[in-house]
Amino acid sequence: MRRNTIFWTAAAVTLTALLFGLFLYFRSFLRTGTRTPVNVSSTEVRAIFERNALEFHGAARLSLGQAIKDPAYLMMRGRLLLGVKLKPLVSTNVALSELAVAFAFYSACSGVIVLGEPDAVFLRTFGKFDSGHWHTRWRAAAAIRQLLGDAGWRVEQLTDGKFAFLTPGDYELLLAAKSAALQEGLLQKFNEAKDPSNRVSSAQILSCLWRAGFLYDQIKEQLVEKHYRLVLRQLPSNGSPSWEVRTEQSFPFPDVLTEFTPTLYRNNQIKWSPGRPQFGCAMNVAGNKATSAPITSMSGDEFKNGDVLQCKIELAQKVEGRLWQTTLWTDKITLQGLIH
Repeated sequence: MRRNTIFWTAAAVTLTALLFGLFLYFRSFLRTGTRTPVNVSSTEVRAIFERNALEFHGAARLSLGQAIKDPAYLMMRGRLLLGVKLKPLVSTNVALSELAVAFAFYSACSGVIVLGEPDAVFLRTFGKFDSGHWHTRWRAAAAIRQLLGDAGWRVEQLTDGKFAFLTPGDYELLLAAKSAALQEGLLQKFNEAKDPSNRVSSAQILSCLWRAGFLYDQIKEQLVEKHYRLVLRQLPSNGSPSWEVRTEQSFPFPDVLTEFTPTLYRNNQIKWSPGRPQFGCAMNVAGNKATSAPITSMSGDEFKNGDVLQCKIELAQKVEGRLWQTTLWTDKITLQGLIH
């Protein structure tokens, strides 16, 4: 009998807490305004940034079975609904990892993603913080957001309900991941910027998105057309025909495996076409004179002085299972100095 009385008392308190907690939550929600989640999930964040990321979790989901059997657990969940901070955070120099754990508990989200190496996450600090200055966990969560914001960081909600702590550069990259307009803006900024630092930041974002499979095809086409030049050269020889195709790159293309299928034209007619890839290499080093073999080359065969050569190269690469292809042409060259 006594056990039933305790249970129903706890249930009544929890129900009251739920209603009051909802009231406090919506009042806080209306005061602080809405925040639209960025259009990526936590899984996509990991893919985009391609580096170590730590995830911190808050309170576990409500277990109805445990709530029925354990009045103390039911009371604890009721306090949580009322906005009670079950895990106070007091520090004279709070670490990023501590803020992530506290934010996960105070906001009751399913997790907080923090990008970077573990040492950096645990050693990065943000000064004094005392959760006791705020009466509810929601206000304490808002205070953490403010603390990070004052340091230039952002706290952004993802599409799967988790949150991410982001530096300004990380945030810009994340926003551009699924926005063709923002990617176009970054490309324009790279092409037009006179300040080298502006070019570097835009290029890094575009290259990272390409490597992770989030760069739109039309942006790839523009980058390749303007910054991935194929150069056909006649090589010095003892009078026999010899030539090669290399690349000149003015953009930090990603280290994505790329297959190259060449077709050689002589006097506007196909002279040689293997019909399949002849060379595979990371895009950023392909045809680089210092680090890689030419994309294609040839010595000998039947050529004469005055022959006009041009090479067509078909590029193909798969990123995250999605195929992208394009075709580039070299300039034309005229053979000379051959001895028959």
